[in-house]
Amino acid sequence: MSDTRNNVPKFLKISCVLIVLIICSLSLLVALEFMEYQKLQGQAETGTPTSTNSSKNSSDVDGNNNTFEFNDTESGNPPAPSPLTLPDEILNIPGSDVLDPSTPQYNASQWLLYYDPANIDFEMDKTKVIQRFILASVYYNLEGAYWPQAEGWLGPRDECSWYGIACNDQNEIVRIVLVDDLLNGTFPVEIIELEKLEHLDLHNNNIGGPPPAALANLTHLKYLDMSGNALVGDLPENLYNLTLLEHLNLADNNLGGIILPELGHLKSLKFLDLSANTFTGHCPAKYLYNLTLLEHLGVAENNLEGTISSELGLFESLTKLYMAENDFNGTLPTELGQLTLLESLHLHGNRLESNIPTELGQLTALRELYLDNNRLVGPIPSELGELIKLEYLDLFDNFLTGDIPDTLSGLQEIMGIDIHNNTIKDEMPLFLFDFAKLEDLILYD
Repeated sequence: MSDTRNNVPKFLKISCVLIVLIICSLSLLVALEFMEYQKLQGQAETGTPTSTNSSKNSSDVDGNNNTFEFNDTESGNPPAPSPLTLPDEILNIPGSDVLDPSTPQYNASQWLLYYDPANIDFEMDKTKVIQRFILASVYYNLEGAYWPQAEGWLGPRDECSWYGIACNDQNEIVRIVLVDDLLNGTFPVEIIELEKLEHLDLHNNNIGGPPPAALANLTHLKYLDMSGNALVGDLPENLYNLTLLEHLNLADNNLGGIILPELGHLKSLKFLDLSANTFTGHCPAKYLYNLTLLEHLGVAENNLEGTISSELGLFESLTKLYMAENDFNGTLPTELGQLTLLESLHLHGNRLESNIPTELGQLTALRELYLDNNRLVGPIPSELGELIKLEYLDLFDNFLTGDIPDTLSGLQEIMGIDIHNNTIKDEMPLFLFDFAKLEDLILYD
């Protein structure tokens, strides 16, 4: 009697084997999918990025120049930040929308909630959470992935050790210095929430938009330098709230309007430079005379007009005065002679039309005197020979007459003299050959 098992067709045996293999394969795929799901859940809880870090510059373990690609298995993004998961201090920042996926603040909130490798306890260390959100917003808003210097940013280290950041003994941010670092974008409004900030220096970047009025909320600010950017619009009227401010530099932007009289309330100010903008109006000395501590005043290369105010003589601490390349007219005030600490006087490129005041001879600390490209008349004052520290004297392109006074022989520190295109007599004084430091001498056309 033959074994019936041998009567089973061969193709049925093969089919059974294939079915078993297919079932095993499907079971394995289901198991792998379940393991991947558990992995993603674990990453969301611990804040580990689901994708590798990439940037224009190389990455390192400290998070230098990290960019995170937020993703999950369905939408390509982690869950939108819930008001229940972010501190109110973050949700209530004016102009900061963490719920809009198109904003840098949204990206900052995603990083903070899901990918910050520091794994900070939101309840136990709220100050640190808020500071890291603010700096992450700065990073995303100003294209941090392309900064040449960004050591530590978005990494596990304490934010007080990130490049350009300094804190006080309570680990509160008091200083941000990101100079010439390819920052590109609009001014990050989140910075105004750093209530203890004293020093903000972002000069020589490409930060655009108007300076926000909320800057006035930084009442501890002593130093603000946003020069060499692309700021536009008027100065915020409430800047006078910054009563501790000592240094304000907004030169080389596209700011306009008038120079606010309210700046006269900043009585701690020692440095003010608004040069190379498009400001209009009259000489600001008329309403800045309260700034008795002012050492540097720069309003050159604007569209200012009218006469140069005699109130300039009240700035007794002034060492640098830059008012060139405007449309000032009228006379040079004799009160300039009261600025006995002055080292640099730049009034060139205006329409001044008076004699050179003899009182300028009292400026014995002066090193630079630029009065060229005006309509000055009369002789070169012999009193200029009293300027024994003078290094540069430019009087060209005026209507000066007479001789080169012999008293100028006292200018033993002189390095450059240019008085061409006047009506000076064509006689070269012999004492000019005695100037040991003289490098540039232009007397006649």
